[in-house]
Amino acid sequence: MVETGARAGNFSFAQAWFQKAKDWGFDLDPSLLVNAAGKSLEMATAEKLFIELASPGLAEYNYVLDAAARQGNWTRARYWYDQAIQAGVPVNLDRDVVMIMLFAAARSGNTVAAEQQMNEARAAGLKDWEGMYTALVTAAAQSQNFTLAEKWLQEARKAGLTQHEQYNSAIHAASRCGQLDSAEHVAALAELDGVALDSYGFTGLIMAAFNANSMAAAERWFQRAVDSDGLDNRVINAAVHEAARCNNLTAAEGFFRHFETSTLEPDAYSYLGIVAAASHVGNLAAAEHRMEEALAAGHTQLPSLYSSVINCAESTGDHASAERWFRRATTSGIIPDMAFFNKVLANMARRGDWGAVQRWLQVARQRGAVLDKMTYTALISAASKKGHRPSPQQGMENLREATRLLDEALAGGISVDIVMMNSVLAAAAQAGRLKEAEDVYQTILEEGLSPTAVTFNTLINAALRAEDLKKAEDWLQRSKDFGFRPTAQTFTPFLAYAGKMQDGTLSETWLDRMLEEGVKPDLITYSTLISGASKAGNPEVAEVWLQRAVAAGMRPNKVCYASVMDSYARKGDASQCLARLLDMELAGINGGIMELNLALKACAFAVPPDEDRAALILEMISERRLHPDTMTATR
Repeated sequence: MVETGARAGNFSFAQAWFQKAKDWGFDLDPSLLVNAAGKSLEMATAEKLFIELASPGLAEYNYVLDAAARQGNWTRARYWYDQAIQAGVPVNLDRDVVMIMLFAAARSGNTVAAEQQMNEARAAGLKDWEGMYTALVTAAAQSQNFTLAEKWLQEARKAGLTQHEQYNSAIHAASRCGQLDSAEHVAALAELDGVALDSYGFTGLIMAAFNANSMAAAERWFQRAVDSDGLDNRVINAAVHEAARCNNLTAAEGFFRHFETSTLEPDAYSYLGIVAAASHVGNLAAAEHRMEEALAAGHTQLPSLYSSVINCAESTGDHASAERWFRRATTSGIIPDMAFFNKVLANMARRGDWGAVQRWLQVARQRGAVLDKMTYTALISAASKKGHRPSPQQGMENLREATRLLDEALAGGISVDIVMMNSVLAAAAQAGRLKEAEDVYQTILEEGLSPTAVTFNTLINAALRAEDLKKAEDWLQRSKDFGFRPTAQTFTPFLAYAGKMQDGTLSETWLDRMLEEGVKPDLITYSTLISGASKAGNPEVAEVWLQRAVAAGMRPNKVCYASVMDSYARKGDASQCLARLLDMELAGINGGIMELNLALKACAFAVPPDEDRAALILEMISERRLHPDTMTATR
């Protein structure tokens, strides 16, 4: 029963049966509890129990290493690995242990650590095997480094040690980098090698399409899944959730309707996706309609469903409907404990709605719910995002609030995690307070937490917001020293800084540096370069970056086109501004009120003002049934 509890990831259950066995006179191996704690993701407990063991051997070290690996904590895994070596336990000769270490590195996205472990295994005389390459590709995928993922996939192919999971991980690596062409390249390799794509591969390709802003590609790969009998709930759910993430309710509804035309039945995750899609765009009627369907299908005990529709109501200012759905949740049997309120608060925190967070925190307290780690993580995240593009004063207020909440959590005996600390770090970066950001990093180390790529990228961002390029470069080097290879997300702040300084040469320098590091630019890279050139008043340069993005296989989004349009508009070049609007629409992206306002701005700034073109644009606004705003009127 102790092992049953371990397999189920239920430490309390395992511990209770261990005690019962002891009471009945059975002398069980205490290392079983180490295993149970590790599989229950209670790493601190696993380490405490491990330390109490008399003479731990290979099996016992396996348990504590697995505990660290499951949490992706490479630092702790390596610590115990080195302890084992010093104690004369031959963990370096055991393939199972080496696999645990590889996946500890993989889950943390630490590609340098994964390669170090591989090299040590080879030095110890272990031969390469399929799982080793799978872990290496997975590590690269976690670190959003497609170049490295492809390298290890190709080496596995050359050695004849491929596994299905390697192709899937490489596809997902490309997806996370927004590289649709690369994801499709891996799919072609799989086909060439006789590896049939499964639902996980198709979900990666659909996600890559959404990340590349290509609805056509998403629909094409979805149809491929249908045609190859690879359509299952995972594929439909992925498409629905990706559409929801992109605030595309129409697409989400289209994918969801495949449940009606197939033998598949929507599950709880399906309804979570479609309700979220409606919630994200503030369509309360659609969210409530799908919510009623979910309830009719028997999904009455899902706190996330209720929290999503509550969030939708709050986002539209309909507090009465939010409270009504809260009452329905409680009457249907949902216990309004802190776990439930955490889901409500997390949704509101994601959109930085501090007012809604405070209202519902008050409701939670009135209900007697006790704040826990998840609560503070949501609160700190919300505090760090208060205010859209906050002023320096607002940024400092956000940092003070985030720091206060962190201190409150620590004073309450709550153990912090890296997600929470990264949120405080983000608040310091947003405020441009480099010293405070570095103090948070020191706290991360003191708390025994393992910094992530997000940690270092945020520190780089903090330094650049403080206009300290040298310090940013220092943090870039420290991230490498820690085992993280730079990604496109690492270099984006440097490019944004160059744009802020209106230094085109510096932009080129950092793009070259990025390419020298073997990092492939993604759409955000080009969007940042376009924005920088636009802000510097160089529409021609912005347009060059736009064309380079297209030439690199990217599909520029509205933000890219709007940046170029705005640059031309400020110069009063209505002809070029409208030409970019036409390019955008020929690319399948319809101009909204923001883009048409930019075209009006160009007409207004032209010398003399271009009244004829302005009249045509106003007709377009009317024909598209767009709602003119104050910007429209002032043009």
